[in-house]
Amino acid sequence: MTFTRIASTRQLRKILGTKKSSGSQRGIASSLLRTGNSSHRRADTNAPSAKTHRITGHIAMDGIVGPMHTTTRQIFGLFNADMNPFTEALSQENSDEKNQIYINYSNMKPNHLKEGAVEMQSNYEVALKSFEEIINEDTTYEIFITELERITRPLTILQNNISLLSSVKRSADFDIALHEASDTINFKHEFSATIKDALVRFEKQFKAKNGEEKSLRAIQYLLRKHRLNGSMTGDKDGMQQAAAIQDRLAATQSKFLKRSSMTVEENGQVVSPQELVPMMYEIVTLQQHLAKLMGYESYADYSLDRHNAMAESPNEIEAVHDMFEQLGAVQKFSSDDFQSAYLDLLSKESDYNLKEYFEFGNVLSAMFDLCGALFGIRIEEQKNGVNGWHRDVRCFHVFNQGDKTIVPIASFYLDPYRRQHKDIGCFMTPLQYKNKGSIPVAAVSLDVRPPVWDDAQVEIEVENVVHMFHEFGHLFQHLLAEVELGAYSGAQVIEEDASETISQFMEYWLFDGDGLTKLSRHNQTGDNISNDVMDIIKQKRKAKKATELLHRLFIGQLELEMSTSFDPNGDESIIALQKRCAERFNPHHLPPRGNIDPLVQLFQNNAVGKCTMQYRYLWSEILSADLFAAFVDEGGHLKDDVQEIGSRLRSEWISVGSSARTADAFESFRGRSAQADALVSRYEL
Repeated sequence: MTFTRIASTRQLRKILGTKKSSGSQRGIASSLLRTGNSSHRRADTNAPSAKTHRITGHIAMDGIVGPMHTTTRQIFGLFNADMNPFTEALSQENSDEKNQIYINYSNMKPNHLKEGAVEMQSNYEVALKSFEEIINEDTTYEIFITELERITRPLTILQNNISLLSSVKRSADFDIALHEASDTINFKHEFSATIKDALVRFEKQFKAKNGEEKSLRAIQYLLRKHRLNGSMTGDKDGMQQAAAIQDRLAATQSKFLKRSSMTVEENGQVVSPQELVPMMYEIVTLQQHLAKLMGYESYADYSLDRHNAMAESPNEIEAVHDMFEQLGAVQKFSSDDFQSAYLDLLSKESDYNLKEYFEFGNVLSAMFDLCGALFGIRIEEQKNGVNGWHRDVRCFHVFNQGDKTIVPIASFYLDPYRRQHKDIGCFMTPLQYKNKGSIPVAAVSLDVRPPVWDDAQVEIEVENVVHMFHEFGHLFQHLLAEVELGAYSGAQVIEEDASETISQFMEYWLFDGDGLTKLSRHNQTGDNISNDVMDIIKQKRKAKKATELLHRLFIGQLELEMSTSFDPNGDESIIALQKRCAERFNPHHLPPRGNIDPLVQLFQNNAVGKCTMQYRYLWSEILSADLFAAFVDEGGHLKDDVQEIGSRLRSEWISVGSSARTADAFESFRGRSAQADALVSRYEL
């Protein structure tokens, strides 16, 4: 896939689609963002009442109004305190009475993780064996895929929760328990010849038919697992060899991640490059060996297949890098004049206490208003019986606008504050995928400084606001995917290099037009930020994005060459490779002699599963800028029919999950294939 300017779109249309542009849409400037009237408060843990009250423009649910529903037990936390919260919740889902499960995290102990994993793994293996015995040529796709999802669902939910808890509930006991539980999980169906043969049969059937893309993509997602572990070949020796390499690679990466993350406080000193570089060479050698064994030209090709990427070859990634270089991005943004102006903007912004304008509850309310207008949803907070993993955790339910039902279409937890035993940074993680009987559930973790007192206002920085909008973009892309089996067709399985599209799209609503201005309100005067200060903020944002562009070009090219042409036994060292890529794309910020931080960043990302994926932010940004361009007129003002366009974005892009190719979903929404012009113009190249 090659992104090009609008003046030369032939290659891009060939890769992303074939339709030509349907033309621009008319519109006049309009505004969406509206702030609430009061701040959100933390959920208390008192017994639920039957009343509801309104805060910041959203209904806070103290109880469910209307007929009692089967989710009541889970929503209000009426759990058995003596039971394992994981096995109890999942037993409710598998009971005759259809219940939406909400795990009782507040009763969770470290031993529950390992015990739950052992029980669920045993149940899974028994069910899988029974399933394999009845699969035959007459087994239909609907029966096969539904039963496979049912069998694997408990372990999948547990695995997702392990991922969450490893970041939000850190302690010696929990770390050990999480590690043991993770090691217990073994998805044996991914190596089953019976399952593989059935998948191959279904793939052939669907390829011979028209209109079966949704089913075909789910089957191909499952087949990819078999292809990448070598079980497609049926060569047991090859499978064992591949498994041995993967085990050694995982062990080396785990060691690298642990050693490279050590601090002076933990280790007495930072681990030296002399210790880390040999591990890098071992990892690259193992990656290249694995790729060749699996029949791929390079490890980059292996990774693109593994991540179901839009980019079909490493050459298409390099073409994006070359495009920005040829447009003069490096020359412009690495110049002394540009860098001096950027530093000057940083000093100007520091003259203002911007936190006084952004109260967490107000920002959250404004963001919910925007998402409600864009996606046609309303968000209600559950005030009692949250049963979260920490007392700060809040629970929200998502409904379609105008829907009077008390049954939500999705739910999510919000863990807003930084604290001890919680990882630094922001993220969204899915917990439960949608299926025919259950709604999707996810969690968002932010890095906001907590209030000194429970009733104190929570002031946040502009960067916190940006991170909130970014992570909630990920959240709603997951929650609003209207697919029958989210485990195989949800947003988490879309092409990896498109995974940052909606998250970056949400950021544009802050800085294009007066979005950020409207959600600002001084904590004493109630005034919005002045136009002069907002101009400084926007100029800084543009300069920062330009600097990030050069870093992404540098780090993306470094990873690309390391995964394709770099020879661990060749004349060029891995440190020389880092220097050469930096000189090409990031000449104003060359790593000092002996500094291998960019390489460490890459290998740490590789260790957590993001291999040959550094380019994904830039690739997604091309898509997100082009998506946002549908909402503005030629003068850069928001159109009048923003809500109508947002409704189409939800139905034609977000709701399809991974049941359609991202390129096809994009073309359905925009009426043409993707173009790089919108992003290029943002950088004023």
